[in-house]
This record gives sequence, C-alpha cells and structure tokens, in this order.
Amino acid sequence: MRDRVYIITDSVGVLRMTKREPTLNRGEVAVRLSVTIADECFRNPILDAAVDVPPDQTILAEADVDVEDPPEAT
Repeated sequence: MRDRVYIITDSVGVLRMTKREPTLNRGEVAVRLSVTIADECFRNPILDAAVDVPPDQTILAEADVDVEDPPEAT
C-alpha cells in the first residue's frame, strides 16, 4: 500500500491530517508524508513507526498580499 498525506502542525503539536494539499493558517507548517506499507504488515494488528522531519522538508505557508492606502475621507 502506498499513499501520501499532509500533516499540519504548529509549534505546540499536530493539528490535523489531510490527503489534499492543505490551506495553512498563520504559524502552521505542513509536512508531506509518503507512506509505503508492505502487504505483510496487514497480518499483524499493531504497527508502530516514528517519523523525524528535518527543517528543510517542511512546506511553509505562502501568501500574496496587496496593501492599499485607505480612500481619503470626503
């Protein structure tokens, strides 16, 4: 079995997980995780795994923002 998920986290901990490319809020980062599990693993009811993510592998939120001056009062 092969699949890909995004784990969305902030500095406190994991917030959510999704299979779609996520929309991020301020302070959140997404980790794209590719998962491959051998068919033999499905015979055993308990799986245990650890994932370490280096900083250069995170997807940072990007925003395009246009700032305009407010209209002059009349």
